[in-house]
Amino acid sequence: MTVSHLLISAIIMRECSGDFTSTSMDGKAVGPMGIKMICLEDINRFAGTHYVSADRFDLRKSIEMFNLYVGHYATEKRIGWRVEVMDKVRIWHGGPNGWNFYPTYRYWISVRNLFNGTCSEPEREAVQAIQRKVEEAQGE
Repeated sequence: MTVSHLLISAIIMRECSGDFTSTSMDGKAVGPMGIKMICLEDINRFAGTHYVSADRFDLRKSIEMFNLYVGHYATEKRIGWRVEVMDKVRIWHGGPNGWNFYPTYRYWISVRNLFNGTCSEPEREAVQAIQRKVEEAQGE
């Protein structure tokens, strides 16, 4: 399961404001998608992949990891209803059961505002610039 380039771009904007080398304040989440090692290790476990820590800074590999993670955990069978974009974003931010944690709702609102353009003009422009990089990384 893949998601739209615009959604990926909105998440990247929320995670790192377009700085693909960024690190969270606690030093655990890094790269364009704000991936923690525990997430990378989980993906390697269930997908049989061999991502390494440095791959979290690679845009293409970060998007692959996002799609694997969300594809694995954001399923109708797991959450009990047809999966929506909000569920995917909340699981990405909060882990396998993130769809059920209130703090991930606030995260979703900030991503949604970037996704649907109800944000400032500079933020819209930044998301569009990120989207061009995402499309390039995906070979489109």
